[in-house]
Formats: sequence, structure tokens, C-alpha cells
Amino acid sequence: MQLTEYRKRGVKAYLTGHVPAGRKYYYPSCFRRYTLWTHAFRDVILGHFFGHNNLDHFFLLDAKQARKEEEEALMLNRLLSETTTPLDISAFSEQELEILERLAQKDPKVLEDGGPTVGIMGAEDYLNDIKTGFSNIPDRPKTPKKWKDGEKGEKEREKWLRKVHKWEENYQMAHVAPSIIPTYFSAIRVYEYNVTGLEKTTFKRTTKDNVERINWKDWWEQLDKEIAEEERLTQDPPPSKGFTVQQQARNWFPHSDDASTQRKNIKKPKPHFPVPEPPGPHKSSPRGPMYEPQLFTPVRWEVHFVNLTEMNDLYAENPSRVFDYSKDFFRLEYSSDKEPFNMQHLTMGNWLDLAKNIGMEMPAKRPKSGLLVDEEGEEIMKKKPKKDEETFWDVYLRRAFVNSGHHLDFDN
Repeated sequence: MQLTEYRKRGVKAYLTGHVPAGRKYYYPSCFRRYTLWTHAFRDVILGHFFGHNNLDHFFLLDAKQARKEEEEALMLNRLLSETTTPLDISAFSEQELEILERLAQKDPKVLEDGGPTVGIMGAEDYLNDIKTGFSNIPDRPKTPKKWKDGEKGEKEREKWLRKVHKWEENYQMAHVAPSIIPTYFSAIRVYEYNVTGLEKTTFKRTTKDNVERINWKDWWEQLDKEIAEEERLTQDPPPSKGFTVQQQARNWFPHSDDASTQRKNIKKPKPHFPVPEPPGPHKSSPRGPMYEPQLFTPVRWEVHFVNLTEMNDLYAENPSRVFDYSKDFFRLEYSSDKEPFNMQHLTMGNWLDLAKNIGMEMPAKRPKSGLLVDEEGEEIMKKKPKKDEETFWDVYLRRAFVNSGHHLDFDN
């Protein structure tokens, strides 16, 4: 609700929290809804920032995948609710049959909130799951080798650009910072973002403005009334002409009624598979700072850490030593705009290129330009790393554990 209000006012927001919005920590339905709802407000949200698990890393929020899983969960609820009567698949729409086929190839436990057993996802499984998501990123839409001339060329560019925007805007990146209280080494992240035009601006807080204020107490009371009315109506839904409605926890599927489908000249309802999702940005809205460099676009980040092994050794040598906290403790571990990441700004297209390199275990050597092609124009993504050559995945893991030397056993 606040995000809707921010959109009206043209306000941008960073979402911050303690526990990361990932599969390891959220119930499946919560993770799907978080992904879908934040995707709907991608023109408002600048980024997602968390802590809790002490690993310095980032992971993707994939709206398309979340939408598919939500459809499968709704289908599963429908099947479980129809156990007393034979399932009439002939009444399913093509869309429903496709969802049913996907569901048949999946363990339903991954869609349900809770179950008979509780499992713990270890670091190996957790990071492997992130890597799988990175490797499944579709390839960036290819740029034509030669554009057509004139008006046809302009249309060709516009069509290609729409494909790139669609590819980028399906995703958001969630960031998890290392811990200042050490599990590995103490570390902090420092972010920089675009402030073009604000360098000499002085901001003052005032109590008067021209923004229309909302009485949130009245707003919530009205919302409660609307939900109660909706639930009252759905308990006994009115019959629709030509088909009935199957209601399940405020999510419903229309399906053909046996009696009515025998009548002629009755149009079958269009496939309707509603996924609870707020409206996205208006088509005329400009792309948000997460997708194009502009004011408030994150530009780079640094990680500063304390090598506790060195600190302990120094203390053991001289317990009476007086430490200079500004020099002896925190020092730069890495920055996002240096090798091998070489990210010139933290927009989604750059993130997806980097994530794809990590997921595919590409060699970490990368041109200073930051482009994923070599001097001969060949894509580096297609090259395999040499034996014992460090990959982007190796760098991702090393930095996740703040260069503490901690290793995981992925073979077992």
C-alpha cells in the first residue's frame, strides 16, 4: 500500500530487512508473493538489502518463475479440493492443462507452506540453488550484426530494445551483506549511487507541503470492509452463464459445467488463471533507476573487512599494543567496479551478465571494458575455463565467505 502511494508521489524506495527474501527463509507462498509484488513496483523499488546469514552475496528474484510456481500452487489447491469427485480434465483450458503438466513433473512439497517434515537447507544447497538460478537466465537478446537503413532500421532497433527491456525487467537483484559480528571475518558493504544534479542541493525538512495526506487508519478500515465483503460473496458465488466458478482461498478457476456445456451456442469462457499480483507500472512510465542509469541508480559498492587472524596474531605478539582502528582494522577487500566484476554501474543488464558468468562458471578474466567479448569479437561466455583457472563462481564463493578461506564440499 505504501508502494502504491510512493508511485503516485514519484518517490523511490530501497527495501531493507534482516532475513533475506529467499527460498531458504520464506515459506514458498511468501517467497512467490514477495517476488511478484515487488516486481509490480519495479519502477519504485531501487533494490533489496538484507543481512542475517553472514554470507556476502546476491541472488535473483525471477518474476516469471514465481508466476509459474504460483499457478502450479493454485492448481495443486484445486486438485486437493476435488478429491471427492472424479477429475474431469476435459473441462480444463489449454492453459490449465499446461500448468497441470508442469505440476506433474514437480515435487508438490516445494509449493506447499509447511508439511509433515521440516528440512534445513545447508550452505552448499543454498548456494547451489542460487547458482542454478543464475545459469538458467536466458541469453541476452542478440544485437543484429547490421541494422536496416531508414525507417525500417528504426523499427528494428525499437523491437530489439523492447526485447532487451523485457529480458531485464523480469528480474530484480537481492543483496545480502556480510556480518559485522564475525562468523567468518567482520565486514561491511558501502554503496554509492548516482546523485547527478543534487551535488550542491540543500535539503530542509518542513511540516508544510502540497502533498495530499492519507488517513491510514480510515484506509485500513475500508480495506478490512472490502475483504470481508469479498469473502462473503465468494462463500456462495452467483452462477455464471455457461460455467461455474470453483473458489479456493480467494483464487479461482472457471471451469465448464457438465449440464451447460451440452447446450449449443454457449461460448466457452476464456482461460482465466488469476495470480494475485498488483498492477505494474503504466506503459508510459519511464524505466526505473534499477534498469537505466539515472538519478539514484546504484553505481558501485565496496566491502571493507577485518582479517581477524592477523589481528589475533598481532595481539599475541604484543598484548599491550595500541591499535589504530582506522589503519589496523578495516581495509578494502574488493569493489564492484574492479576486476573481475568490472561493473560500470549496477543496472539490471550488468547484473544479469555477471550472474550468467557465475552460473556458467566462466573464466574470471574479463576485458577492462567490462564487455563480454574479446578483441576478436567472440563472446567470452562461450569459452571454457582452463584447468585450475579461477572462475566467476570461484570468486563469488571466495567473497561470500569474506576471503576467510572457508570451503564448501559440493561433491557430498
